[in-house]
Amino acid sequence: MKGLVIKEPWISLILTGQKTMEMRKTRTKNIGRIALLNRGYIWGYATLYRCEGPLSKEELLQRVDQHCIPAERIISPDFQYKFGWMISQVEKLQNPEKYNHPRGAQSWVNLSLL
Repeated sequence: MKGLVIKEPWISLILTGQKTMEMRKTRTKNIGRIALLNRGYIWGYATLYRCEGPLSKEELLQRVDQHCIPAERIISPDFQYKFGWMISQVEKLQNPEKYNHPRGAQSWVNLSLL
């Protein structure tokens, strides 16, 4: 299983169902069930079912309810997140599970190798 590293506050918004689109700078081909990772713990699981983009600033502004990024960040000249990774079927763990984070892993962790 693959695990996706997600920073706060975004992982909390995903785990509570408020965020259904994770914004990234690149496309992904990792479609399917994934673990949601932050600070050395698996906080839950979700299904990454589609990658959309590149999305224009106008499209991003229309979909703030899905990605939760404030409009002022989207319209700033240095905003680089153009790909929406669509997430559903989120399952939050009651007791987060520790895992060993491989050195250098920034986005994806192959949990089956740990």
